[in-house]
Amino acid sequence: MTDDFAPHSVEAEGAVLGAVLINPEALYDLPFLRPEHFFIERYGWVWKAILRLQERGDPIDVLTVSNELQATGHLDEFGGMAAISEIARTTPTALNADGYGHIVERLAVRRRLLRASEKIARLAHSDETELDDVLGGAEAALFEITRERQNGTAAGVRDLVSEHYDRTVEMMRNPNATPGYPTGWADLDRLLGGLLPGTVTVIAARPGMGKTVMAENIVRHNAKLGNAGGFVSLEMNGEEMTSRMIAAESGLDLNRVRQARLAQRDIDRYQDAVTRLAQLPLVFDFPARVTPQTLHSTAQRWVFDHDIRLLVIDYVQLMSAPGFKGGERVQEVSYITRHLKLLAKEFKLAVIEVAQLNRECESRHDKRPLLSDLKESGSLEQDADVVIFPYRDAYYNDEADEGRAEFNVAKHRNGPTGMVEVGWQGTAVRFVNAMREL
Repeated sequence: MTDDFAPHSVEAEGAVLGAVLINPEALYDLPFLRPEHFFIERYGWVWKAILRLQERGDPIDVLTVSNELQATGHLDEFGGMAAISEIARTTPTALNADGYGHIVERLAVRRRLLRASEKIARLAHSDETELDDVLGGAEAALFEITRERQNGTAAGVRDLVSEHYDRTVEMMRNPNATPGYPTGWADLDRLLGGLLPGTVTVIAARPGMGKTVMAENIVRHNAKLGNAGGFVSLEMNGEEMTSRMIAAESGLDLNRVRQARLAQRDIDRYQDAVTRLAQLPLVFDFPARVTPQTLHSTAQRWVFDHDIRLLVIDYVQLMSAPGFKGGERVQEVSYITRHLKLLAKEFKLAVIEVAQLNRECESRHDKRPLLSDLKESGSLEQDADVVIFPYRDAYYNDEADEGRAEFNVAKHRNGPTGMVEVGWQGTAVRFVNAMREL
């Protein structure tokens, strides 16, 4: 792509600068516009100078912008103060600043797409590049463009305070309401306030503790409330997941459901569960391989097509990322968890990451997990807003109560930590509220 044919508009770039020079308040309509969006490099210098003045709280006009360019050594190269004055003089109006800005930003995205397509074409033509690396490079190039184009993330304090006030009034009217999506376990919801949009919750445990069961229980509970959920499973297939959900919904023994060994008295419960589940706003994917980029595409499609509010990844250490080799696994998982955090914020999803713990907890007398047991998983703890360890002592101790389980909230970025006792119905693969069903 040569510069002569790169999509751009000299007129729109000059007009957006002139609009702000005429009326600096127009800058508040342009939170999405960055210096790198300008095709004309010297116009990008001016926009950078304007943003620095705004950050310091200084006035924005021809003189102050000229002084800022002078301080960076760009004023003479730009053409002096006269050239900046000319931009302001030839701008027809400051009322269309938002429109000018969106033209500049859209054309910048198109230029990036063209550059990305050239990179993808080079990768595709290279016989020395593995196909997985070609696909990974293509996904990464497009993902970066999509992720960075997050318009509307800025919010005024008036909007933030008003939203908080409305939410507080609603919760005071309904004492049982939670600010986030409820988990379905009353004591856990009192501790967490539900799972908040834009946050990441890690459910981590050793095999057999019920971490996948917990995640499935949460999305199914929310689906009954109208909060659509998506479930990406790298560990199970559709038949396994369906059998688990039917058992959990009906309370029937999973093995009997899986093997179709249902007594006559079980038929009605089975049929009722199937009918209820078929109507829930849930969507599933059982891919053989998932990268942050392919997951982003899946989440984007589900948000637009199904309006999902919660997204489960089971489990996160089975994901992969392009460009990382065998000895870089810790860095690779860190890369993955960081992108999942960005995904949660971009789509305002409550993301649930199911994670496998290392074996260190099993070598201790008290086998309850600690945050340090996540250490081999890179930034799982760092990027998580909430970390929950489901734990069943009966798994290790024959004398423990088989029907008792714990949810240990080891990290809670916005509130208290603690342990919540719940019930465990192993044959039906579900956790229940203490003394009452989910």
